[in-house]
Amino acid sequence: MVDLDTHKIVDMIESREIADVSRWLSEYPNLRVVSRDGSLTYAAAIAEAHPGAIQISDRFHLVKNLTERAKQAIQKLLPGRISIPATSNTQSIRYEILISTVSGRIKIVKKLRNEGRSQNEISTITGLSMRVVTKYVEMHKSDFPEDKQTVRGREHDEAIKILLENAERVKLLRESGLSLTEITQKTVLPQP
Repeated sequence: MVDLDTHKIVDMIESREIADVSRWLSEYPNLRVVSRDGSLTYAAAIAEAHPGAIQISDRFHLVKNLTERAKQAIQKLLPGRISIPATSNTQSIRYEILISTVSGRIKIVKKLRNEGRSQNEISTITGLSMRVVTKYVEMHKSDFPEDKQTVRGREHDEAIKILLENAERVKLLRESGLSLTEITQKTVLPQP
């Protein structure tokens, strides 16, 4: 037990039982405010010994609870996946390579080669290995594999679809007269 004004230890109680804590607290009839952790045992003991006393959380648990609530609020506001637009041509090409089909990658490599880029440059720009770049550069159009969407490409398309649907829902709600605050408070939009 600690005096909150002086921050000095008043006593050490060997038990956490309601009866023992209540008995100890009863020895101090002038208690008006008691700071405690989240223990229901302590809450019951304080209520028993001093029914009129105000119970408050201790500093540690107050900060801990505040931090947890702030984290939950931020998690509700921010999507689980944040898309960051490409900021350079190289990043844009790497992104296209990432979501493209195999034949789409071949077309990108051939386009870079037609622009006069060396195979080494193409490998650096695209992030593809030299072996793959060489294979794509030498490949004839008739040898291109059938276009099949990659898993990443499919995930990307689905995420974009959800974002566009969400944007359309927000526009409709906005046109109906709701403020952005009302929309965010009342609407749960699917996350991509």
